[in-house]
Amino acid sequence: MKDKRIGFLDAAKCILIWLVVLGHIFERYMVEGSMQMSAFNFIFSFAMPAFIIISGYFTNADRPLKGLPKLFETYIVFQLLHAVVDFDFSLVRLIFYPKWTMWYLMSLIWWKVALYILNRYSKKNLFIVVAILLSELAPYIKIPVYLLAIERSISYFPFFLIGVLMRDFDVERIRQIKTIRAASLVIIIISIVASLLNPIETRWLFNWNSLYYDMPITLSVAPLVRIIAIIGCSIIATSVII
Repeated sequence: MKDKRIGFLDAAKCILIWLVVLGHIFERYMVEGSMQMSAFNFIFSFAMPAFIIISGYFTNADRPLKGLPKLFETYIVFQLLHAVVDFDFSLVRLIFYPKWTMWYLMSLIWWKVALYILNRYSKKNLFIVVAILLSELAPYIKIPVYLLAIERSISYFPFFLIGVLMRDFDVERIRQIKTIRAASLVIIIISIVASLLNPIETRWLFNWNSLYYDMPITLSVAPLVRIIAIIGCSIIATSVII
């Protein structure tokens, strides 16, 4: 596929960034059963998955390592800026513990490297299966919080690959099909209503870095909940993008 900019996807990224900011504002003031919690649940059911899907779409599937040095460079520069602001010059934390939003740059590095490996050793139609299996297994393993963004990178990986696989389709043409737009709108409305009717604590689910042992559900159903979340968030995120 050609590496061209697509206006509505670029605009979507801008809107999603602002929604994530808004969601974190709601997070500071929400309590169980509040409107803020409903808004938080709705926004984070799609915001990060949608942003990651778009990042995957704009990744050159044949040359996934393209731009990797620039990502490393940006990561180090902003890590240094954070170090100055926090007055924390620990070399270990500077390199291995992404500050605040820097986890996303580190995840992009992991995803591009993983895509390169999959290209070499796996068939394309198995990509998403491998990604879902990895995401399912990740919450069994206790990894130090924020260490190289490993936990989130593995958990969010299916969304990145969905974006990569979308490159095989003419998304601009698909987006113009009225039945698809109507179906997307219905899905979004259902998601809003569900969030309003069930304003419950879901950070353990939508943060994508909780261990199964720490989730407020039984260990036997936790993996099933994870795969339902992957499928459900993918559908809502794709609907929002459309």
